[in-house]
Amino acid sequence: METRRRLLHAIEHRLTSHSRIEEDLFYPAVKELAMESAEEMVDKALQERRVVGLVLGELLGADPAEERFEVDMTLLEGAARAGEAER
Repeated sequence: METRRRLLHAIEHRLTSHSRIEEDLFYPAVKELAMESAEEMVDKALQERRVVGLVLGELLGADPAEERFEVDMTLLEGAARAGEAER
């Protein structure tokens, strides 16, 4: 179970770093493109990012030995992949 906890913290670090880069650099640059759909794309991506953050928060408070941990990890993976598939 300690391995699960370490992996979760590694995932948290990578997702947080990735999100920070997107929010600080990528999304503002996309908005500046003056494309009709740019604002909508960024808003949708930020909504997806919030879902990832909520699931990640639940995981950080969960016991890795519980079945719910695996369910939430699956949800996190799906949410993260869905957001990346659209970019």
